[in-house]
Amino acid sequence: MNSLDRANQLLDAVTAASSEERRLAARKLRAMLDFADYQEGIAELEEDGQRRRWFVSAIADEIALAISVSVNSVQNALHRGRLVRSKLPLTWLAFCDGSIEPYVVQRLGEIAGRLQLDESFVRFDAACAQYAATHTVAETIRWAKRRADTLEPWTKAEREREAHESRAVGVTYIDEGGAELWGSYSSQMGLEIERALNAALEAKPADDTRTRDQFLADELHHRITGDGETHLVSTEIVLTVPIASLAGVTNTPAATLDENTTLPADTMRDIASRGETVFHRAITDPVGNVLEVTRLGRFFTGDLRKAVIIRDGHCSGPGCTSPIREIDHVIPWPQGPTSSSNAQGLCKRSHQQKTFGALTVETHDGVPIWTTVLGRQYEAKRVSHPPDHGLPDASGAEYRIAQLVALDP
Repeated sequence: MNSLDRANQLLDAVTAASSEERRLAARKLRAMLDFADYQEGIAELEEDGQRRRWFVSAIADEIALAISVSVNSVQNALHRGRLVRSKLPLTWLAFCDGSIEPYVVQRLGEIAGRLQLDESFVRFDAACAQYAATHTVAETIRWAKRRADTLEPWTKAEREREAHESRAVGVTYIDEGGAELWGSYSSQMGLEIERALNAALEAKPADDTRTRDQFLADELHHRITGDGETHLVSTEIVLTVPIASLAGVTNTPAATLDENTTLPADTMRDIASRGETVFHRAITDPVGNVLEVTRLGRFFTGDLRKAVIIRDGHCSGPGCTSPIREIDHVIPWPQGPTSSSNAQGLCKRSHQQKTFGALTVETHDGVPIWTTVLGRQYEAKRVSHPPDHGLPDASGAEYRIAQLVALDP
């Protein structure tokens, strides 16, 4: 057996162990739920209402003591596990089969808790069961939040209003020295702050030796206190906006390019109505791909750079969802043209991995395919702007059958 075959064999062992770990986590959560269900049934026999409530509340304590974890973590696991088992049965079965990470199941339970309509649960469950099994943790959580917001856009608007009403800022002093500045804002305000700081970062002088974090911390301090030179820059928030929602026909939320955040339709329309708002029109095909743009020269600048960022949404490196920092030629220039079909948005780390040979990439049918040093290939996962991502909905019969199986495997 050569070294490459041995390396792949060892990596296959890692994959198999990971699947077994997920199945064991599912068994653990099922056992916790079975215990809690049984104990609640016993508690129901207690006639004294106050004693009955205390017996039920002690269930999480009993589990926490037995497995040496916090009561709060057990309470969260039980609450979200029950919701997924009852409301997302297809997702629950995929979890029990070892296809979905335990952390993802917990987060999906949290996100699904925002939904109100039975139809929304059915559609969310069908999509989650398929998507979560084939995407990374970060990709799945980001997608699930947008999917839930799309299914019931009015709940996003309500949460946005609540976040705005409860906005706050403060300073926490650390015992070891130093201080932490914290703030709680609506999504819109958070996006505006983030874009303003990123725009300032792009204007950072080449001879400035501060790290990215140091520079942004100083920039925020300057803007708040007026101490020292400030960099007053204009900002842009680039969103993918359904045309029907912009026109007011629907209330589908707008999404940031990386799909990490959505904005309620009324907020998006308010931004669109402002005189200083800058629009960028990207012509796409029916599946959301930006059409070809080509320019002469080596560097991706101006509208071409913006088109690639809009098309990719986040770093195109395998499994990476970091913000795009650099635009790379798939086929190195000058052999490869400076065109959108030969371009990919990358974070600095993925770009360096490609530069130093830890990853290689080729384009097939316009999509970059990454190859690792072990010869394993991964398709670049660009943001898909259509909100449903082409995932099918479950039929009512499939959903009911899955509920029966999930509750009594």
